[in-house]
Amino acid sequence: MQRIVSSVLLAVALATAGCGGGSPGAATGDDSARHGGAQANPDRFGVEAPLVRPAEASDYKPRSEAQAGQRLLLAPGLDADFVTRRLASPADMMALYPNDTAPTHLIVCIEQPRNGVTPDGNSGLNAGIQRVELASGKIETILHGTDHCDGIRVTPWGTVLASEETRDGRAYEVMAPLITTGHWIADRDSGDIRSAVDSEEPSVRVVQHRNLPVIAWEGLTLLPSGVLYAGDELRPGEEGRDRDGGAIYKFLPAQPRQPGRRPVAAGESAEDLVGWGVGQMGDVEVDE
Repeated sequence: MQRIVSSVLLAVALATAGCGGGSPGAATGDDSARHGGAQANPDRFGVEAPLVRPAEASDYKPRSEAQAGQRLLLAPGLDADFVTRRLASPADMMALYPNDTAPTHLIVCIEQPRNGVTPDGNSGLNAGIQRVELASGKIETILHGTDHCDGIRVTPWGTVLASEETRDGRAYEVMAPLITTGHWIADRDSGDIRSAVDSEEPSVRVVQHRNLPVIAWEGLTLLPSGVLYAGDELRPGEEGRDRDGGAIYKFLPAQPRQPGRRPVAAGESAEDLVGWGVGQMGDVEVDE
């Protein structure tokens, strides 16, 4: 789904019981009552009381003038800070890496159309997948040249799978997300990916999965076995972005993966970087 998302990334941190908090629209009450409620309800993840009304435009300051807490309507017990203000726009789905419990980075899909001209006159200079270091806010572009990057997940074997939300959307696997920088999709149709913009050297860290469906990827999830569930935003339904439609597909790998196995190992070549091998997929090619 195309969303209006600013280039500002916000991290909401849980406040300790002694830190209070609060914002416009938050439920009122004395601090001791709110803190006691938080301690008595740890399953609320630090939220001490619900909001009593939805956010309104008057609650926010312009982004250039605001602190993070002035760009979000926060429940008591929550606080916010900017991770970065410099992401490419529009930032869409993102994944915590290497996991949700102790992340060091965010891996972010940038839902731009494929655009921009490279120094050598080729297409696809746009940022497609970006990496954000949480501790510093440092941003690096992992992959250039996607078309509306949207669904993204960390795989159970430690890579990143990203997909495109366009009618001929493809899926890409980044084998080493923290050391892969500046790679470039030279040709989406053929899956030709290079190690740098305008380079002749093929990428050995990013692969387009030709055996995964060609759909308008809206979301996806992966099981440890390699079984993949993917949503198609457009079909069946009307033509055009954000129209009625939608279908869910299931991909079955030819050989289920063993827990902990990774698709990249020393000595492997680009031809070996097909994360699922030859799989079976239902009706994924759609006649125009």
